[in-house]
Amino acid sequence: MPSSIRLYFDFLSPYSYLAWTQRDTITAKTGRQIDMTPVDVLSVMDVVGNTPTTITCPAQGKYAGTDLQRWIRRYQVPFQRHPKFGTFPSAPLHLAVLAAGEGSQHESMVAAGFHAV
Repeated sequence: MPSSIRLYFDFLSPYSYLAWTQRDTITAKTGRQIDMTPVDVLSVMDVVGNTPTTITCPAQGKYAGTDLQRWIRRYQVPFQRHPKFGTFPSAPLHLAVLAAGEGSQHESMVAAGFHAV
């Protein structure tokens, strides 16, 4: 049996959302399950001394917005940010996913988190 693919994600990352929307396609093509593991990307960046260039560099932010729209069109998935996006922490959602454990509750919690954000 093929090993699973571990996907580290943050609910605040639109690219994490895009990857999540493709999990069934990836599983079908590879025969490998996707194991979703939440991580706070901003905390990781802080620990390694990195900063989100999409925030600090206007040109990078503009490019990322254009790139994101291309991927949304390519995958043909719905995308709308929460009106208060960026004003709330993702940690409570991550903890809820971890508390849900494995299986259908885990998958349901991840789906609910992305839907909320």
